[in-house]
Amino acid sequence: LRTAQGRLALLEGASITGGAIDQLVATSGRLTVDGGATISNAATTAPIDVLAGRTLTIGGLVNNAEIVVNPTAAAGTTRLRAPGTQTLDGTGIVTLNAPTQPETRARLEAGSSPNLLTFGPGQTLRGSGSVSGRISYEGTIAPGIESTTGRIVFENPPLLTPNAVLAIDLASPALYDSIVVKQPYTLGGVLRVTLLNGFNPVGTNLFTIIDADPAATRTGGFDSFQLPPVPPSPIPRVWRLNYQSQDVTLRLTCQADFNADGLVDDVDFQYFTVAYDELLCPSSPNPNFPNQPDPCPADLNADDLVNDDDFSLFATAYNLTLCQ
Repeated sequence: LRTAQGRLALLEGASITGGAIDQLVATSGRLTVDGGATISNAATTAPIDVLAGRTLTIGGLVNNAEIVVNPTAAAGTTRLRAPGTQTLDGTGIVTLNAPTQPETRARLEAGSSPNLLTFGPGQTLRGSGSVSGRISYEGTIAPGIESTTGRIVFENPPLLTPNAVLAIDLASPALYDSIVVKQPYTLGGVLRVTLLNGFNPVGTNLFTIIDADPAATRTGGFDSFQLPPVPPSPIPRVWRLNYQSQDVTLRLTCQADFNADGLVDDVDFQYFTVAYDELLCPSSPNPNFPNQPDPCPADLNADDLVNDDDFSLFATAYNLTLCQ
C-alpha cells in the first residue's frame, strides 16, 4: 500500500493485515485514520495520522515512520491501541499531540497484566498525552516535540529497562519537559538532559522532571546519565537529583548539596558519612541514596578518595548552610 501526494484514508472498519505501507519517493503523502481501523503484522515507512476522535489498533507493527495521535490537537478521545502481548518495533516515532486535555485528546493504550507491550529500542514516544497499560520501554521517552516542551502522563507505571532513555529538555525555569506518574513506580534507564536556546539555569531553578501523585511512591534511581556541560558560573556547580518519596527533581547546585535541595544540611551529612566509611570511589549503590550524575559525589576535591580533605570542604559548606 503506497501513499503519494495527499492522503490515503482508512475509514471506519478498515483493516490491513501483512505487507508494507510506504511513501512514494519525494512525496508528502500520509496515511490517515478517519475511523476505527486496524493494522496488523505490517511494516510502515509512511507517516500515519490518527485524526481527532478516531482509534487505530495495531498488532505486530514495525513502525519506521511517525504515528501522530491527533495531528490537529482537536477535541475528541483519540487513541493508538496496542492490545495483547506484542512489540512495537522499528526506528519510528509515536507522537501524542495533546498540549491541552492530554487525558483524552492523545492516548497510547496497551493491555493490562499479564499482557505486555514492548516499546522497541528504536522507538521514540514524544509529545504531550496520556499512556495506559503495561508497557516496557527499551527506546526513548521524550516529552515535547522538537523545541517545544511537553508532558506525558503515565496512568500505569512505566517499566524502564536499563537502556531506556528519558529525554528532558530545559528551556527556561518555567518551560521544561516532565512526566507524570499515577501509580508506584521503579525508576531506571538513562536520563538525558538538553538545554534549549542557550538557557543557563541558576541554583534557584528547580525542575520537577518526574511529577508523581501522592500514592505513586518511587523505588530506585536512574542507571546512567547524559547531561550537558555545566554552563559557566562564578560559583562551581554540579548537576544533582533529589530523589524524593514520589517526585524526582533536578537542579544545578553546589557540590556539597548531595540531595539537590539547595541546602547543605544533616541529610547531606548522612550521605557524606556513608561515602566516608567506604573511602574509595566510585560510590557503591545504596537504596537510600540512588545514583547521582557524578559517580562519587562526596569526593569534593576530585582525588578519587573520600577522606579528611573532603570532610574539611564539606564542613565549610555545612557551616554556610545555603549553597553559594
